[in-house]
Amino acid sequence: MNTPALLKAGIDRLHRACEKTGRDPGSIDIAYIWFMPPRWSAKTGADGQRQMFTGSADDMLEDAAAFAAIGVRHLIVYAQQPTIEATLDVQQRFAEDVVRRSS
Repeated sequence: MNTPALLKAGIDRLHRACEKTGRDPGSIDIAYIWFMPPRWSAKTGADGQRQMFTGSADDMLEDAAAFAAIGVRHLIVYAQQPTIEATLDVQQRFAEDVVRRSS
């Protein structure tokens, strides 16, 4: 699971296309949606690496920082759970454990 590196390759292609047409690549906001809810226990992917946005709050902060380092300015982490209460719990915990600490 090398999502930031794969995304970086796409961003680099976008920037080259911008430069060819005379557009400032910095004028384009990059956003990414992570379609898996955060988990506070590490989950290992098929490649043997920890799945992003699983594990400790520090792990999740590192994941967010990896996206920021490649130019992602807006990151949406999908938090939907089977019930609205569970979804709100995940959103609240992620906001307190990760988002609040990122600024």
